[in-house]
Amino acid sequence: MSWKQILKIDIDEARRLGDKYAPNEMEEDRRDKDNKKMEENKMVLRHVLRRMKKTEKTSPDLERGFRHTLQLALREMPNPPRISGKNLDQMISMVEDYLEGKQTTNLIDRAKRANEEDPRMGSGRETKKADGPVSSKTSGIHRVSYSQRDKDDKDE
Repeated sequence: MSWKQILKIDIDEARRLGDKYAPNEMEEDRRDKDNKKMEENKMVLRHVLRRMKKTEKTSPDLERGFRHTLQLALREMPNPPRISGKNLDQMISMVEDYLEGKQTTNLIDRAKRANEEDPRMGSGRETKKADGPVSSKTSGIHRVSYSQRDKDDKDE
C-alpha cells in the first residue's frame, strides 16, 4: 500500500470520525468552504462580466467562450440562471441580476407557490382512482365489472 493510499484512508476515516463526534463543527466547516467557493465564483463572474462589457466586436466563437466560462463558474452556485441560447447582452443582464439577487424564480417554484396559496390549482391535489378493473372507455376513474366491460366492447 502506497503512502498516498494510506493518507487517503486516514483522511476518509478522519472525516467519518469528525462527522460522528463533532457533527456541528464539520457542518460549519463545510458551510465555510461552500461560502468561500461561492465568493470566489462571484469574483470570477464579475471579472468575466467586465471583460464581456469591454468587448466591442463579438464573434460566435467569442460568445461561446464567454458562455462556457460563465457556465463553469455558475455550475457550482445555487439556482444559477440558464444562459444557453442567449446572446451576449442577455447573458450579461441575467448574470448581473443573479449576482444582485434579482433573479426571478423558475416556473416550477412559481407553480408550487401558487398551489400552496390556492390548492384548487390542481398540480398538488391528489386524485383518487377507484379500486378494481377499469373500462378502457373511461378515464380510469369509474369502476366497472368484467361483464360490463365485455358488453361495452361487443356493442361497437
